[in-house]
Amino acid sequence: MFENKTKLYTNGITLLAFCLAAALSAVVAIYSVAFFETRMSSEVRDLLQRQGLDWVKVDGDGMITRLQGLAPNEAARFRAINQANRLVDFGRLRDELEMNTNVTLNIPRFSLEMLRNDDGISLIGLMPDPKAKAEMLKKVIGLNPNGQITDLIEIAQFPAPKGWDKALSFGITALTLLPRSKISVASNNVTIIAIAQSGDEKLRLQSDLADQKPAALQVSITISAPRPVITPFTFRMSIDETGPRIEACSADSTKAQTAILKAAQAAGLPKSENCTIGLGAPSPRWAQGVIAGIEAVRALGTGTITISDADVYLMGDSNTPPEVFEDVEANLKANLPPVFSLDAGLPQKPAAEDVAQSEFSAQLRPDGQVRLRGFLPDLNLQTAVKSYAQTLFGAQNVFMASEIDPGLPRGWPAQVFAALKALALVHHGQITVQADMVRMTGVSAKPYARDSVARILSDQLGRDGRFEASVTYDQELDPTVILPTSEACLTQLADILVKDKITFEPASTAISPTARKVLDALAETLKKCPEIMLEIGGHTDAVGPAESNRGLSQARAEAVLVALQARRAPVAGLSAYGYGEDNPIANNATEAGRDANRRISITRRKDDTDRENTAILGLINDDERPSFAPAQDAMRPKPRPSSM
Repeated sequence: MFENKTKLYTNGITLLAFCLAAALSAVVAIYSVAFFETRMSSEVRDLLQRQGLDWVKVDGDGMITRLQGLAPNEAARFRAINQANRLVDFGRLRDELEMNTNVTLNIPRFSLEMLRNDDGISLIGLMPDPKAKAEMLKKVIGLNPNGQITDLIEIAQFPAPKGWDKALSFGITALTLLPRSKISVASNNVTIIAIAQSGDEKLRLQSDLADQKPAALQVSITISAPRPVITPFTFRMSIDETGPRIEACSADSTKAQTAILKAAQAAGLPKSENCTIGLGAPSPRWAQGVIAGIEAVRALGTGTITISDADVYLMGDSNTPPEVFEDVEANLKANLPPVFSLDAGLPQKPAAEDVAQSEFSAQLRPDGQVRLRGFLPDLNLQTAVKSYAQTLFGAQNVFMASEIDPGLPRGWPAQVFAALKALALVHHGQITVQADMVRMTGVSAKPYARDSVARILSDQLGRDGRFEASVTYDQELDPTVILPTSEACLTQLADILVKDKITFEPASTAISPTARKVLDALAETLKKCPEIMLEIGGHTDAVGPAESNRGLSQARAEAVLVALQARRAPVAGLSAYGYGEDNPIANNATEAGRDANRRISITRRKDDTDRENTAILGLINDDERPSFAPAQDAMRPKPRPSSM
């Protein structure tokens, strides 16, 4: 019986221990789950707060994590769920977030203002994408690596509005082209205010910006060119048997220009006359002095008035009665503003034999050739005149057939050199030097060449020098007026390469003689194009080692660049790159396809990362053009020496 009691007691102790262990396990499990829930909820809550989503309430329920709260918008709700999913699987995540339909989301107005000058570049504004900002800053630093870059850009992480990327890209392009500019970028428009160094540069910049502008983007472009500095400030007007003419006219304001031309018209000049507005007038009363000079030469009937800065010189005709000339001189002296000084005189007729014998002429033809004829005093001056002409017009363009006459009048060399310097300012024309007169006629590609010619002759010949200059402006010769757009240039270059192909000697970088014609045409087209960044690409077929093909294509592209430079094409914006066999335009399995793939292309220059997408402009002859085949279908034949 004692044994039974002992056995019963032992069983009771065992049962009690089991119950206590079960209870302890339950407690541990409960506390473990609670600890896990608390820790997971805490980690999710901390993550959301770090992301600025502190409006989310995180609640752990067993293995389930619940997200609760009032989301300001749908985007914020999805962002909270995605962030929580970084720590909790979607299967254990419960979305109990609600939307606040009463809150209207105010999307910020993104804009960027870029200021660039000689001191540096400043960037101010609000952008939606930090990655785009980093890429833009990289480009901006490249524009001014040693200058100051002021970054006042803030980021608001909202979706970029429609059109923002195109507007920003165009704004950066404009900043690259314009060293002195203010560029304002918004999602639907770009406003550009810039300063060019000259009128020619202004036209080039406007053309380049027009080419780069995206089609749907509203753009406002204001580029101003400073008024030219005129040195010396000059006015010259003559009246002879052919009538009155203005040979040079400067004005310091629009008001002065109008007053001067009105006085000239009263003296018999046509309304088509023009007067260059610029900086450098010797007096605010410049127009008053010029009008007084016009009235004086008008009163003489025949004569010339020359005003160079504050020096005024009145010259009558050799047939002008002295008493009439003295009266006109006195009136002019009384009417000139105090700053001006007057000198006046009547010329003497040269001897008849001097006029008949003493003559030197230079003719500048439209093709650039210059013919020099006439008399010079000695061999040394003959050599000096030829060398000076070669400097102005090119050694290969000057042809000289002059004679020696030691009896030429004093001052002859100065007249010849002044005449040649003036002739260099026109597109084509002729000058004649005589004992008492330098005469010039010409056609210019620049609207203000007439004034420049008159200033040179007036300054070089001195107050007693007499000249007549008739220079007309031909707009069709003006490169800034007929300057094609960069897209038009690319089209013209493509047309040239379509009609003819640049070929090379087999397995060589030597350009075939048959390619000279196409190189000449490319060079002439580039001379007429604006300054655009172009790439000369070399391409081979897929025969031979790939690295050898790449090296050969690079050398051939460089050979074309050198050939264009030798033809005086502007090559500052050109680069050469060898693609080897990477960009086939035809099937390498056929001879015709391989011949097509051996080519030279000319494209707008791109970054290295964009070369795969470069459009092909260099094509083969029309009668040999193959069908275009996908690059992956091109079959590599058995190796043989590569040719292009």
